[in-house]
Amino acid sequence: ACTGLIVALAAGFTAPLLPGSAIFRSEQGGRMIIGLAVVLYLTDVTRIYRDRRRRLIELHNRAAVGAYTSLGIALVIAVASAIRGELSQAAATLAFLLIFGWLSGLGLSQLYKIIPFLAWLRQFGRRLGAGPTPRVQDLVNEQVAAWMFVAYYASVAVAAVAAFFGVSLLVQGAVILMFGATAALGREYWRAWQGYYW
Repeated sequence: ACTGLIVALAAGFTAPLLPGSAIFRSEQGGRMIIGLAVVLYLTDVTRIYRDRRRRLIELHNRAAVGAYTSLGIALVIAVASAIRGELSQAAATLAFLLIFGWLSGLGLSQLYKIIPFLAWLRQFGRRLGAGPTPRVQDLVNEQVAAWMFVAYYASVAVAAVAAFFGVSLLVQGAVILMFGATAALGREYWRAWQGYYW
């Protein structure tokens, strides 16, 4: 991915010195390398999920599937738009899928494990081996939070589609829902930290 980015940036910086066709080929080459990196990344994530030893997938990993799906869809849209020469038209959709679907979604999903784990360490770490302790999953309510993740990813999808078609009112409504789902998840993180469920 870094190599592809360097190739694409180098093409931009050397634009005054090279003919247009060489710059275009260099930029396309950089994009293809970045696309290959994303495909390899998603392939590795798929292998990790397929080869897992624990049969039950915890919510933070189930929610992360939405983030990886957003990245995969963004890759398909980026490639299709670049081939058709309509990358600028798809920029808003790609921004929603990459920033909110992948990066923010992945961050929110992993925080759902990290914060309860830190709370568990704070409360029960010293008692480990000295008696029964709850599981980290017992510090959260996955059934409640699952709907918050569904609302979050659904609002990202609606915003991305609405941004592609230029329906600003629908984008604004989806962003409000996305903010509400994020705030609700933040409340769940706070409850886990404060020991609300145990």
